[in-house]
Amino acid sequence: MTNSSDSEVLKELKLTFGEQEYAVPVLRSIPAAKWREEYFTLNNELFDAMPAQFEQEHDPQALAKAIGRGLMGAMLRFPEKLPALIFSYAPSLIEHKEEIAAAAYDRDYTRSFAQIWQVAFEPFLASLGMIMEMQRSQVARAPSLKHLN
Repeated sequence: MTNSSDSEVLKELKLTFGEQEYAVPVLRSIPAAKWREEYFTLNNELFDAMPAQFEQEHDPQALAKAIGRGLMGAMLRFPEKLPALIFSYAPSLIEHKEEIAAAAYDRDYTRSFAQIWQVAFEPFLASLGMIMEMQRSQVARAPSLKHLN
């Protein structure tokens, strides 16, 4: 197994609201896990609004794109969730909340959230694709294994 060097690990996000750029540290494993837990708690409504099936779920990139599109579509129904999720991931931005709210465009929030979502979830998508493929191959093999008994 190869260890990642520090240079390969993204340590800071550059989030832009209006004309101002803010540096936000990427959360390490334990705080990131706590944020993902909060994310799922805050977004039960969103998940209920997402489609139940995705085409090309065996392809991790297609799955990531479908989940991202579904999530963004669901978030269009609940736009107040984006700023809440951004500020919960980046508490250092809270002191700038008023200036961000005054300067930000909706696209700034969606772009910033997409950056956060990517560092918080993308590392797991390849594994999810692999697990789904393994499950599919087990289901496909199951009928042929019955003949061995």
